[in-house]
This record gives sequence, structure tokens and C-alpha cells, in this order.
Amino acid sequence: MNIAALFNELQPIYKDKLLLSTDTTALIITQDQLISLLSTLRTRHGFNLLALLTAVDYPDHYQMVYHLMSTKSADMVTVQVNVSKSSSRVPSIVSIWSAANVQEREVYDMFGITFDGHPYLKRILNPDDFTEFPLRKSFVLQSVNRQSLS
Repeated sequence: MNIAALFNELQPIYKDKLLLSTDTTALIITQDQLISLLSTLRTRHGFNLLALLTAVDYPDHYQMVYHLMSTKSADMVTVQVNVSKSSSRVPSIVSIWSAANVQEREVYDMFGITFDGHPYLKRILNPDDFTEFPLRKSFVLQSVNRQSLS
């Protein structure tokens, strides 16, 4: 199923809370409808595989990006949701796909986005006492004195 057809089928349900991206490659949903949309895509439309979730840092907001796949038809769909930089919070989707557990932890660790309802949200790549988020555009890489490391 192509994304425009999927959008046309879902739009009467989600109304103004669901948009089709300007390049028609992704569904854009509001945070309050994210869980509902992803559950619908999994149960009614066969998108049973969370292939990837990641985030993008834009100047005025973050954007969560979910890539879903149907293992039966090989169809793929991308879902995006905007996240305010002031709250940096989004609902966890671990209850829909357990594979989201590690991927949400990685986004939390690298971007500082908190996943409400995540069962074990803690850093996965950086030390627990690390206070920065390396994939934020505001992150400043500092030089390391390599001699002091040996």
C-alpha cells in the first residue's frame, strides 16, 4: 500500500492530528495520537516490525522518526512526531514493539529525549554520570589530551 492511500484511509480517523509530509514520504502525527496510530498500523495494517526509531534535532524542535515494515508484504511506512525542546518528552512504544526498548534508550542517551512509560530508561552508550547529549546540535566536542589518557 502506498503512503498516500494509507493516509487517505487513516485521515478520517485522526482528522487534523494526522498530516502527510510535504514530500509524501511520511505520516506526521501529534504526540497524543502516537500510540493509537502505531497500534493501528501494527494490528490493522500489518506493520509488525519496528525497523528503526531515531530522532532529528531541528533548530526549534526534535522529531522522532519511526520506520515500520510489514514482514508479510514488505511494505514500509515512516511515522514522524514533533517533540518540544522545552519538554523533550514523548510516549514510549515499548508496549507495542519490545524492540523499541534499546532504541529508545539510545535516543535518550544521545539526544536527551525522555520516553514516558519506558520500563528501564537509562543511558546505554555513555557513562551514567555523563551529563551531555552528543547528537544534539548544541553539543560541543571538546578536545582530549591524548597523552593524559595513556
